Amino acid sequence: MGDPLEDAKRRLKHRMLGRCGVHAVGIRRADNAVCLYAAAIEDPELVALLPDIEREVAPVRVLLIEEAPPKAAG
Repeated sequence: MGDPLEDAKRRLKHRMLGRCGVHAVGIRRADNAVCLYAAAIEDPELVALLPDIEREVAPVRVLLIEEAPPKAAG
């Protein structure tokens, strides 16, 4: 059996990366959580999807973190 946090991260990365302003997916082991990094955590589509996302990865928690996407080098 795999690591539940890594499994949840993999699923959410596939489902959410590039949608609703989500530009990164990470893990916080101390919080048993997967972090979704988004430009605006109050994006209506992201807020609407959150209950489904939380059910999909339960019992792992989902944390939304507001953070600007990284700037391209150059």
